[in-house]
This record gives sequence, C-alpha cells and structure tokens, in this order.
Amino acid sequence: KSIYLGVILNVIVIAWVNFAMISILQAFFGLDYYMSLGVTAAMMLFAAFYSSLSGILGVAVTDAIQFTIAMIGTVILSLFVLNNDKVGGIDGIKAQLSPETLNFLPSVGESTPGMFSLSILTFMSYIGIQWWASWFPGAEPGGGGYIAQRIMSTKDEKHAVWSSLFFNIAHYCLRPWPWIIIALGTIILYPDASKAEAGKTFVYTMKDLLPTGMKGLLLAAFISAYLSTISTQLNWG
Repeated sequence: KSIYLGVILNVIVIAWVNFAMISILQAFFGLDYYMSLGVTAAMMLFAAFYSSLSGILGVAVTDAIQFTIAMIGTVILSLFVLNNDKVGGIDGIKAQLSPETLNFLPSVGESTPGMFSLSILTFMSYIGIQWWASWFPGAEPGGGGYIAQRIMSTKDEKHAVWSSLFFNIAHYCLRPWPWIIIALGTIILYPDASKAEAGKTFVYTMKDLLPTGMKGLLLAAFISAYLSTISTQLNWG
C-alpha cells in the first residue's frame, strides 16, 4: 500500500496538479503548451528544492501561508463574480440557472433530464462501492497519509486533535464555497464555452472581472495552491 500510494498514486496526483497549472498559464498569459510546460516544470523543481531543505516543518509553515493567500484570493474573486451585472448575485444565480443545477442531491433515473442526473446503476455504485473505495489522503480506508503525517508532526495530543479538527472544518466546510459560487457564475458568464474550454472559465473570470492588482493576487493564490500541493506530495511521498 505504501508503494501504491507513495509512488503510483502520488505521481498521478502530481500529474493532474501540473496539468491544471499548465491550463492556468495558457488561459492567463496566452502561452503555448510547451512554454507552459517549461514554466510548470521550473515551479515543481523550486517546490522540490525548498521542501527538501526544510522538511515537514517547512511544508507545514508554507502550507499555512499559502492556504491563507488562496482563501483570500478566491473569496475576493467570488465577490466580483456575484457583483457582476450578468450574474446579479445569489438571486441572479437562482433565477438564471436551471433548478437541477442547484439541487443538493442528483436526480436518479435512466431518463431523468438535467446535467446532474444519474442512472440507477451509477447511483448504486456510489452508495455501495465508491464511498469506501475512493482514495482521498484524509479519508481513504485505513487512514490518510497526509493526516497521519500532520498528526505525527504535532508536539502533543492536544495539538494533534485541534489541527485535525481545523483541517476538517477548513477543507470540507470553508474552502469549497468560493469555488462553488465562482463555478456557478461561470455557467452564466460563459454559456457557450466548449467542454475543452470549460475547465479554463475559472481563470477567464480572473482576466475579465478583476482589476490589475487583484489579478496578481489571484495568480499568486493559484501558484500558492500549486506549490502547497506539490511540496506536500513530494514530502509525503
């Protein structure tokens, strides 16, 4: 399991994070693929350099700073999206998006229309298998490597409990909401985006809605999230 998670799956996670950064650089700066790939490779080497020098303490400290930058940036972007005239705030999102888009639970049924409908077989797979078979570093079966790494790095049991509690609140309750609001807004702002372009609409909101200084902050937020993930993956792996 250590080889599977620390090597094979670790490489896959680093690959999709690099792919996301390449897409961000292409959408934000208009770079071609190979230039974006080169810049991303340089950033990954930089993350490997400072994480190898600092060890787990450096990763934890930089993660805390990068999390703060990323949260501030995405909250600001979500406010710009909500205040855009085309979106019209939360009420505008509710009025302009189809009801199934905002359903907390997906519709279940073979012929159910809507972008978040599931077939009976898919629903049963999620309920019966996927909930325990899914890998996530804080919740996969047998305990999470990331969480174990952080718990074993605290100075006593009290700090271990409080840090784990903060992680669960921040990760599941706090961090996703700006992303969700921005994602819903992009459906309204870029209704004609193709499937290939849909993954870049988050970045397009930065380019189109933010003033220059805020664009820099959001770009720093994206880079912070990237470096945080890469340094954690490398150290943990």
